[in-house]
Amino acid sequence: MGETFFENLCAQSGITCNGSKIDKTGWDYIVEFGFQNNDEIHEAPICCKVQVKSTDTFGGNNQIKLSNLRRMCTEHMPTFYLFINFNGTNDAQDVCLVHVHKELITEVFKKIQTINQDTPLESLHKKKMYIKYSGDQKLAVNTGDCLKDNMLK
Repeated sequence: MGETFFENLCAQSGITCNGSKIDKTGWDYIVEFGFQNNDEIHEAPICCKVQVKSTDTFGGNNQIKLSNLRRMCTEHMPTFYLFINFNGTNDAQDVCLVHVHKELITEVFKKIQTINQDTPLESLHKKKMYIKYSGDQKLAVNTGDCLKDNMLK
């Protein structure tokens, strides 16, 4: 339901989302925005990667495998987690967009470094870390345009 909801949001706002056929690389979608400034012919369109996580409770955090976080933190393009709370219904109640920003990357690498003393890097899929999100990251309205605006910010 979460991925279908995300695809609909992208379609509403005219952005392209290309799904991952095999979910082993840490992301669900590559999102491509149109050209932002048609006067600058040398600028590429903005692209990012998104991992969609669905839940039935809005707890303000979600556990993510460290192997997934490592992948998202080392990408060469912006990355996001989209947390969708359905609250036991068929409609999205709360949608939070979490940008994988500098502070989060630092926190993830510190956690991996601490764990790596006892666990080899290839075993990171067995360890998890909580990603916190708050009302600040919640979409004001659950529309494609609101999602697009928040991603571009």
